[in-house]
Amino acid sequence: MEEKILVQQARQGNQQALAQLLETNYRMMMGYFMKITLDKPVAEDLVQETMVRAIEKLKLYDERFKFSTWLITIGTNIYRDQLRQRHRVSEADFEAIPDLRGVVDPELKTDLRAALRKLGTDKRITIVLRYFLDYSYEEIAGILKVPVGTVRSRLHNGIEELQRGLAIVE
Repeated sequence: MEEKILVQQARQGNQQALAQLLETNYRMMMGYFMKITLDKPVAEDLVQETMVRAIEKLKLYDERFKFSTWLITIGTNIYRDQLRQRHRVSEADFEAIPDLRGVVDPELKTDLRAALRKLGTDKRITIVLRYFLDYSYEEIAGILKVPVGTVRSRLHNGIEELQRGLAIVE
C-alpha cells in the first residue's frame, strides 16, 4: 500500500517520494544485474540507466504490477538492447560472478560460476528471475515479453545445462 502512495506522490512531483521508491529498489536491482551481467561496473551502469529511465517514464507505470517488476522490465530491456548493439557478449562480461547464496563448498561455487558463464543470456536472466528473485513464471513472462511456455523451456534447458556443466546429471 505504501508503494502506491509513494508512486502517486512521485507522479505529483514529490522528489522525496521518488527518491524513496528508487532507493528501496536499488539493492535488489544491483543484485539482479550482478547476476545477469557478471560484471560490477556494467551492473552499476545498468542500475543507473534503469533508474533514470524509470524517472523519465514514471507516468507510464501501471500500478497493477509491483514497482520492482516494472524496474526489472525496464532494466532487462535496456540490457538486451545493449547486447543487440554489441552483437555479442564480450569476455569482460564474464569476469566477475556474484556470490552464490546457499553454496558453501568453494569448489562447487567455482564450478557453478563456470557453468553460469556458459549459459546464454536469456537462460541466465530467466534463472536469476526465478531462483534468485523468486518471480513466478507468469511474472517472468511479462518481464521478458515471452509466453509462459518459453519461460518454462528456458528454465528447464538452463538447469540441464548447469547440471551438465557441473557433471551432476544422473
